[in-house]
Amino acid sequence: MTSMISLWPNHHTSGDGISGHGQVVRQIRTQLAHLANSAQSELGHLVVWERSTASVTHASPDLIGLIERMYILQGREAIRSYLECHPHLISLLLEAWSMIPLYFSGVQMTLRLVEDPEGYQAPQIGMYILVPSDDPDAALARLTAFDQGWWLDAMDRAFGDLFITITAA
Repeated sequence: MTSMISLWPNHHTSGDGISGHGQVVRQIRTQLAHLANSAQSELGHLVVWERSTASVTHASPDLIGLIERMYILQGREAIRSYLECHPHLISLLLEAWSMIPLYFSGVQMTLRLVEDPEGYQAPQIGMYILVPSDDPDAALARLTAFDQGWWLDAMDRAFGDLFITITAA
């Protein structure tokens, strides 16, 4: 069994000749641009990730650092340790970070390690999309669109180690 993950395995190139993988990388680059000069190192690691056909089999400190810059981490060390043991999630987290703004504009995302207090389920990373609390119906509709547009197809690659939901900001 391999832990290699690739983006959209059956995805064809778009009319502009850019594959789905290329579109994700371009979206991440655009979003990282606002992080100023400190993002240059992360952009270099993104190029390495892009050239590796979006596969992550080893959780390098640089890729984990990139995740730390993209997301708000609750329990930084727990998240870092979990990603080191579950490197397949790094590709999904990078991809999700580029996909969420297509459904939710101007939101932040939080990562937290969620453990079952009774020990029946293995720990998971929970990704919480922070949405305004003034229109919960609209937020739920956007979550449904996100699920149907991307997450339901991508979630098998998480192997049960990641869930994505919304929470009031």
